[in-house]
This record gives sequence, C-alpha cells and structure tokens, in this order.
Amino acid sequence: DASNSNDERQRQIQLNRDQIWIDTIKKELRHQKLYTEYTQNPYTKVGDMDGWYYVLLIFTLDNLRKMIERSRLEPRQKFSEPQTENQEYGWISTPLFERSRDDRRFFFGKSECDITKFNAINLSKESDNKAVNK
Repeated sequence: DASNSNDERQRQIQLNRDQIWIDTIKKELRHQKLYTEYTQNPYTKVGDMDGWYYVLLIFTLDNLRKMIERSRLEPRQKFSEPQTENQEYGWISTPLFERSRDDRRFFFGKSECDITKFNAINLSKESDNKAVNK
C-alpha cells in the first residue's frame, strides 16, 4: 500500500510539473513572435568607411589578428621564462645526455618467459590442426 501510494504521489507530482511546463510554453508563444525577414533599420545612420573610422577598423583588425596568432602559440614561444610553477616542470625538454638504444639500463627489449613460450607453441599447434582439418 505504501509503495502504491508513493507511486501515485510521484505520478501526480510529475503531472503537475508537466502542466506548469505546458502553461509556460503557451505564455511564451502568446507573447513572442518569430521574425524570419530582417531589414536594415532606416532610423540608424550608417557612416562611411573613410577617415579615422577606417584607420581605427584596420588597427583593431590588425590587433585581433595578432592576438589570435599569439593565442595559438605554445607557452615556450610566448614567454622567455615559465609563468607558473607547473610550466617549470616541462620548460626545458632537451635531454641532459644522449641515451643509446643499446644501453640495457634504460631500454628493455622483448623477452619471452616460460608461459609465453608455452602459449606460442600451443597457438602454433592449434593453427596447424585447423589447417589440417580443412
């Protein structure tokens, strides 16, 4: 009984929310109009692009282009030194010494243990059996 009444209560709450949502949408549609044709406002004056307006526009476009180019740069190309503590960790990325691929202290080649050898033998046997059975 308790779960049944709880389900009914939840259903009623959801219905109330839906009704509020429907009323809100109806009010919005009543007071809003969708415009699909746009025209220029005849009361606003549009100035000519000569004189200092044009110089100002060129100046702002040039600055905008420079800012966009600068934003695409890496921090090491923007600044001469790291700006934050986290940048200090990777600021100098050149290795301190050249490491040879033959040095076994730093590079470990692939090696097989007993389990991998055993599995390789079993897989080769299975593939041979499948080839014979076909």
